[in-house]
Amino acid sequence: MKSTIKVSISSVAFNLEDDAYQLLKDYLDKLAIHFSKNEEGTEIIEDIEARLAELLLAKIKTPEQSVTAKDVSEVIVILGKPEELNDDSNTSTKSNSI
Repeated sequence: MKSTIKVSISSVAFNLEDDAYQLLKDYLDKLAIHFSKNEEGTEIIEDIEARLAELLLAKIKTPEQSVTAKDVSEVIVILGKPEELNDDSNTSTKSNSI
């Protein structure tokens, strides 16, 4: 038997197994760090959380069903790791000189 934690992701309630919660918390913490210097970082993270909630809802059959670490891992693969995501604050534009 695994213990679960009830959380709200983008205003949607989920039951997460402890290891799924920790995996998701680590992912969201890394996103927050990654986008912290971007002036639109909060909005980007909110959009990612909304998509995350949609993907997790697709993984569970009933609202009472718990989200597993496997579910969270599969969603992270779909969304991409923070270091793989485009962050406009870290890119520079180069002018083409001939």
